[in-house]
Amino acid sequence: MELQLKNIGMIKEANIKVDGLTVIAGENDTGKSTVGKVLFSLIKADMISLLKIKRKQAENILKNRKKNFDTQISLNFKNQISINGTIDFITDNYRQNIKINENRTMDFLINTIKDNKDISMPEHDDTQLLRVFTDAIFIQTPFVWDLMDTFRGISNLKSESELLGLSTNIPFPYLLWDLYVKLTNTQENESSLSDLYDIEKIINGKFEKNSRGDFKFIRNNKEIEIVNVAAGIRSFGLLQVLLSNHQIHEKRILIFDEPEVHLHPKWQLEMAK
Repeated sequence: MELQLKNIGMIKEANIKVDGLTVIAGENDTGKSTVGKVLFSLIKADMISLLKIKRKQAENILKNRKKNFDTQISLNFKNQISINGTIDFITDNYRQNIKINENRTMDFLINTIKDNKDISMPEHDDTQLLRVFTDAIFIQTPFVWDLMDTFRGISNLKSESELLGLSTNIPFPYLLWDLYVKLTNTQENESSLSDLYDIEKIINGKFEKNSRGDFKFIRNNKEIEIVNVAAGIRSFGLLQVLLSNHQIHEKRILIFDEPEVHLHPKWQLEMAK
């Protein structure tokens, strides 16, 4: 894949071939981070547009299914049941409730968009076949660990606001938010690279969630608060958790901005490996 840039930030013009492990080196303020952010933004924008298309397709499928359901109810039930009583249709987006004689009730549940396991999408998706990468991960700093509670609070607030029908406009750094989401969620049905490298051996421990859902650093069966963990260990910890969550795989590009920062030269070599 080739990335062509013109007049983006500090970069006047650049053609960058992204193939396997690609390293961009240079002095400060020459546009290295800009390249990573542009690549991340392009892949994310493409992914989000594809999701919107699929969501629209799913909504149309659900709408047609609901229409067919209404028709079948009228044909198969209404004429037969109305002989012995009245029939009321109580309808919303998700459920058909048929009430008969105020005593008997038949419920027919239609799957929601949020739980769309039964909504079948086309088996052959040409748009997916054309994509080199289906998503991107941008690691900007290991200090995203310090924002885990903050982002969890924002996530809870957004969920509560949506439930109440309220709008929220909380500004937050999207790159760090996207990384937080990937750290706290497991990707299913993807080709995992979790056995790529033994990171736990390097940092002599591992990052895990405890029973409360908080990340801790575990060493010799002891929990250590992440605030007390060295920055170098946090850097490797990001990779360890992303690998264990199956977030890193062949269809995603991992963009690591200045990965050698916070690392001793010995660990810089380990990171290079």
